[in-house]
Amino acid sequence: MGSPAGRQFAKDVAITMHRSWLHRSWLHRGLLLALLAPLLVVLGAVSTITTAGASAICWAGPAVVRGNLWLLGNQYTNQSASRSFSFGRAGDHPFFGHWDAHAVNSAPGVVRGRTWYLRNTQTTGPANLTFVYGQLGDIPLMGDWNGDGTDTPGVVRGHTWYLRNSNSGGPADITFTFNAPGIPVYTPWVGEAPHPTTFDAGTWYQRNTETSGPADSTYSFGRAGDLPVGVGFFVQNPDCVSPSTTVVRGNSWLINQGANGYSFSFGRPGDTFLSQHY
Repeated sequence: MGSPAGRQFAKDVAITMHRSWLHRSWLHRGLLLALLAPLLVVLGAVSTITTAGASAICWAGPAVVRGNLWLLGNQYTNQSASRSFSFGRAGDHPFFGHWDAHAVNSAPGVVRGRTWYLRNTQTTGPANLTFVYGQLGDIPLMGDWNGDGTDTPGVVRGHTWYLRNSNSGGPADITFTFNAPGIPVYTPWVGEAPHPTTFDAGTWYQRNTETSGPADSTYSFGRAGDLPVGVGFFVQNPDCVSPSTTVVRGNSWLINQGANGYSFSFGRPGDTFLSQHY
């Protein structure tokens, strides 16, 4: 693996593993896990969930944005930031996503007014890509709306969702109305497009398709005043089989993952709370 060809092969395998919901064959996943196992042991901070004879590697970490300073953790225990970088400005709407097909880590982005600024690495520096999308007052979201492996912009205006499938200005590719109260939440799931979801005072409303209509299901986790981080977004990549629901209360992260719910502290009250893959 010391040759250039070998190093490129290892890079390609890592990229493929991280975005492996595009490859739904469990055989492919098993081969990739076998190839990556020694590397993952060295890297640590890896959780393995096994079901029906297949395992999925899940890695994510908490992150907060304070002004334009991004603070990243890599454990699910009380901790201080292990890494940091600066991007954007105070008052921007920050998020993480994957828009560089060659990147393994999630990358930072911000929305300022109607302009989206995307950077390709978790490092200090200017945006690598900018474009205008949405209207002032929209709630911005970044997600893989069509399952092609690239996160692209979406906005929620009232109860109407406007989703675009490329990182560029232009009209929405997908539009629907979801009449549920609360904060819109990005919710990736295994091998599927995200489910429209909102969080309102401890109740989660979820629709199963990106189409107009009422919630198909509701469930309770958290309480009024909590901040939602997401469903199936924290503690696992989309290959993981047990979805998690995460809220932040003050600076306490509360994670409901079936029988494996737990909590930890990271950041400060008033920070913007995010999750990122590393």
